[in-house]
Amino acid sequence: MAFAGSETTVISLAAIFYYLIKASHAYRKLLEEKAEVFGDDVNDHRPERLLEADKEKATEMKGTMLHFRIGARTCIGKNVSLLALHKPVPSLLRRLKV
Repeated sequence: MAFAGSETTVISLAAIFYYLIKASHAYRKLLEEKAEVFGDDVNDHRPERLLEADKEKATEMKGTMLHFRIGARTCIGKNVSLLALHKPVPSLLRRLKV
């Protein structure tokens, strides 16, 4: 028996690290684009940045998270998977030099 979100989490983790290792230039570009969307303090853990941003900027920030889709076809394990992804991926990327 599989738990909700477990397959989505494994597939997401595998894809994230496969493509970052395969194309390190893509990781550098991702960091640059992330700074454009989230600001200069992009590497600081500041969940309140969504609350402080104007409506247009907050919409742009939220629009970067589409890997689970929205609406009637949204992944039922989305919340479990996001919880499992939001800890190890940033922690590993901060420690790695790709």
